[in-house]
Amino acid sequence: TNTDLTLTATDTIAISATLGQQTWRVQGNAAAISLSTTPFSATAVDGAMLVFIGNHDTNTVTFTNNDASGGCVLNGNATLGKYDTLILQYLSAILRYVEVYRNF
Repeated sequence: TNTDLTLTATDTIAISATLGQQTWRVQGNAAAISLSTTPFSATAVDGAMLVFIGNHDTNTVTFTNNDASGGCVLNGNATLGKYDTLILQYLSAILRYVEVYRNF
């Protein structure tokens, strides 16, 4: 996948349950937003790499650290401005999306 997403705080990101690598360019809808603490609409395939690239410096998207089923285990919250990149890997054994890399 390689898709532009304009999100609101109540949106979830529709990820594929079968693709091993998925990429999105993300931005808030006319404002900076924070996603839900469980921001995905489905469960990824085990080991899937999810790449998020910020698409706007004002309408940023924040992923929140959440060590719970379906949450993102991050090295602190991650706010994506233009070209900021966050890579997560889904691990089915722990039911979490774990931060692998960020460039900011």
